[in-house]
Amino acid sequence: MVSLRALLSANVLDAANDVLIHVPHRLRQRINAFQGLPYIVGTNPFIARTLDAFNRSADLVEALAAKGPIRTLDQNAELARTLQHMVHVHANDVPTLAKG
Repeated sequence: MVSLRALLSANVLDAANDVLIHVPHRLRQRINAFQGLPYIVGTNPFIARTLDAFNRSADLVEALAAKGPIRTLDQNAELARTLQHMVHVHANDVPTLAKG
């Protein structure tokens, strides 16, 4: 018999593994869009700062993905902390880009 806790854990871990697949891909798409901007736009310090933040965030998530699939709730907690950090880092991206 499967417990409710086991079912919930499985769903959480499946969702976490989906995050490890999709978030790095989406971040790289955003990075490619920034890199496709005209050179003079890319030299703007506000644009460059935001691009650097996206690169660092992608590196963080890709480092977690390189460890392999998430199999434990502790690994999920590590991913959650990383995502919380990324939300904090990117909280002011839109106002920063508006300055540029």
